[in-house]
Amino acid sequence: VEADALCIQLNPLQEASQPEGDLNWSGVLAKIRDLCDGVGVPVIVKETGAGINGVVAKELARAGVKAIYVSGAGGTSWSAVESYRGEGVGKTFWDWGVPTAQALAQCVKAVKIQVIASGGVRSGLDAAKAIRLGASVAGAASPFIKAQNTGGCEGVLSEIKRWKRELQTTMFLTRSKNLRELKKAKLLE
Repeated sequence: VEADALCIQLNPLQEASQPEGDLNWSGVLAKIRDLCDGVGVPVIVKETGAGINGVVAKELARAGVKAIYVSGAGGTSWSAVESYRGEGVGKTFWDWGVPTAQALAQCVKAVKIQVIASGGVRSGLDAAKAIRLGASVAGAASPFIKAQNTGGCEGVLSEIKRWKRELQTTMFLTRSKNLRELKKAKLLE
C-alpha cells in the first residue's frame, strides 16, 4: 500500500470491558519494538480513549515509536460503548483514563517525539489549545461524523471551514502568525 507510517491502536480498556476481550498483553512492548525495527516506516501508537501517560510514552519512545496519539479520556469512551452490550465492566469504567490535556502535558514533557492530541477535541479552538500545549497536530472524529450524518459531504466541508476559522481566530487573538508562534503564545493567567 506504500503507507507513509503505521499506526498501532492500543485498546486495553475496551478489551477488559468485553466478556470475550483479550487480556493477554504480555510482550506487547517487545512486539512494538520489533515492529519499529523491521517495518521500514515510522510507527505511531494510539490509545483508544483512555489516554497515554508520560511513563508509557517514555517506554514507547525507547521502543522506537516516532509519534504518540494520546487519545485521552474526554472523547469516545470505548468502555461506555461496550456497556451498551450489557455485559462486562464497561459501565463501571465509563470515565476511566487520563484526560486529554493531562495526557498531552505528560507526554510532551516525557518525550521528544511528536505527540498528537485527540479525545474530546471538538473545535478549532480546542485544536489550537492542544497545539499550544505541545501537540504537533490535533485530531477528532465525532464532530465530523456528526456533520456527515446531518449534512453529508457539504456538512463535513462546512465543519472543516468552521474549524479553520476558529483556528485562525485563535491565532489572530494570540498574535500568532503561524503554528510555530502559536506553540509559544502566552498562556492566559
